[in-house]
Amino acid sequence: MINKVLTIDNPRNARIIEQAMKAQKTDVVLSNNLLGITVELWRTAHRLGIPIMHTLRDYALMCPNSTLVCASHPHCAGRPKIVCEVMRKRLRKASELVNAASAPSQYTLETHCKQGYFASATTRVIHNAVAFDARVVERALEQRWADEQASRKRPLRIVYLGRLVEEKGVRMLLEALEMCHPQEVEAHFAGVGPLEDDIKRLHDGGTRVFLHGFLNKDKVHDLTT
Repeated sequence: MINKVLTIDNPRNARIIEQAMKAQKTDVVLSNNLLGITVELWRTAHRLGIPIMHTLRDYALMCPNSTLVCASHPHCAGRPKIVCEVMRKRLRKASELVNAASAPSQYTLETHCKQGYFASATTRVIHNAVAFDARVVERALEQRWADEQASRKRPLRIVYLGRLVEEKGVRMLLEALEMCHPQEVEAHFAGVGPLEDDIKRLHDGGTRVFLHGFLNKDKVHDLTT
């Protein structure tokens, strides 16, 4: 556990980072995964007067496992173990040096902000870029519009692609689906993870929730068009 903490917060990295920044004449620091580099990157940049933007990709600033899940705490965002809380206190303080923070997920960004991270930063959700064929998208939108005009009573269709885990907000989505009328919403989940059984229970309970498992690129295309 201690070794994991040192990969995210290790003051011994300061001299190496400062030398690299001065040699490269760094104008702005853009950080993502800090494992090995550590938040000493932020402290050094701040000391040198260099602005910092950080993009959250996981929960490494809150959890040594990066997932907010461990054997003794199924979901420890709000009730961390002692070692995790000590780590969070240091990293939460370090995050005050960041000028701007973003995440591709609203849930990930809000989870950090609710725990006091990036208190001085401008925060914004910036979704991951996706390569696509504009002509295919245009045809799909035209077909979607035609379908909606033909049948206004068609239920809202939700497609989730990714790991079926709590930290992705899947349980929150399932709880919301339970409150919806089956004729109003249908949801499709493509992926694998520990919440598969929860999705199956919703399906068996009469809701329009469907589990497709892991899909290849062609099947994902079929599901989303």
